[in-house]
Amino acid sequence: MKPEIKNIAIFCASSNALESHYYDMAEQIADQFITKNYNLVFGGSNVGLMNTLASKIVNENGKVIGIIPESIAEKGLTFQNATEIFITKDMRTRKDKISEISDAYIALPGGFGTLDEIIEVIVHKQLHYHNKPIIIFNYHEFYNDLLNLFHKFYSCNFAKSITDKLFFVTNNITEIFTYIQNYEGKHLDEKWYKVDKQHFGEY
Repeated sequence: MKPEIKNIAIFCASSNALESHYYDMAEQIADQFITKNYNLVFGGSNVGLMNTLASKIVNENGKVIGIIPESIAEKGLTFQNATEIFITKDMRTRKDKISEISDAYIALPGGFGTLDEIIEVIVHKQLHYHNKPIIIFNYHEFYNDLLNLFHKFYSCNFAKSITDKLFFVTNNITEIFTYIQNYEGKHLDEKWYKVDKQHFGEY
């Protein structure tokens, strides 16, 4: 049975200093939300790709749900036109709230915060805390180095190569939403390796 997907969280940059094509890309993502009637769940700020996405969707009468920690809200960085806004006490509770209300996750290009968020949802899926679709949008090969690091994890037995199946990587916007629409969640095998003196084995 396919899970019902309505609220999609996007992890992305909060920088206003990017090249213009990144904001153009965010608008194209927003167009898909509008066309397909998805609700945006995002970090709640009025800067960077977050602001571009939320502004475009709100202007087309779509629903956006912002979750922002009070330390950032106090700097005047809250997206004021959100359909709903949640102010959390810290970053930890912000991520918990995003996970609570989101049915899927998409990582666009971003910095340390984006990396923190996408890694956490991958780990939680690996440990069977959720079974939601996770998409890494490898726009302009932005995530190539990260994906290469993942493959080093696999080749050196720090993680099983089956971990690759926990998330979907694409550089095509249409493929993001096709994957979400066709997603059927399946739990993978346990993550742990069992090691003895003779050889590597797996639980």
